[in-house]
Amino acid sequence: MSVCRLYKNLCNKIFFFYADSVRLNRLTTGACNSEIEAVIKEWLRTASDGGGGRRQRDKLLLPQLPAEENLSEIDDEAKM
Repeated sequence: MSVCRLYKNLCNKIFFFYADSVRLNRLTTGACNSEIEAVIKEWLRTASDGGGGRRQRDKLLLPQLPAEENLSEIDDEAKM
């Protein structure tokens, strides 16, 4: 069996484990696979910010952009 097939089987087992767990909750017994998959994808996409603080990190890493009122001055200087 190839590594790709083993990985796919493992992913399917993990997904159905979570899907079955979700369906044990009486509020989500009617959830379909696509809904569960969408929630799992969203959770995994945002999981790197589990501790919060993304805005503080972004402020440190991203340069400050000029305010809108300063943009016209920058455009005027560029035209000269």
